[in-house]
Amino acid sequence: MSECVVRMEMPQDGVCDGCGAKFVDSLAGPVCAIEKKFLGSSRRPSWCPIICFLPEGHGRLVDVAVLKNKNMRKPRGVSSYDYGAMATVFMDMINDTPTIVPAEEERSET
Repeated sequence: MSECVVRMEMPQDGVCDGCGAKFVDSLAGPVCAIEKKFLGSSRRPSWCPIICFLPEGHGRLVDVAVLKNKNMRKPRGVSSYDYGAMATVFMDMINDTPTIVPAEEERSET
């Protein structure tokens, strides 16, 4: 299961200095409060949990894989040719829509 940090800005220019999750431990130095890991430099590390931001006023977040697997019924009065063309257009629209939140990688529990 993933965690979602809401109302937090993406660090600007790949630098942790302005990130709200960064704090400075008196002994360890700069630490990521989310991952509880030491920040070796001010550059954003590859393991940073902040992967994206949701655009202002975004709509529903849906699973496109589920939408692609739905069986779209042919409406009455629509020829098979027109139905195939419509299905192709819809699938192209789905495939061309940008990803806002990328899928998680499969993780092993062991």
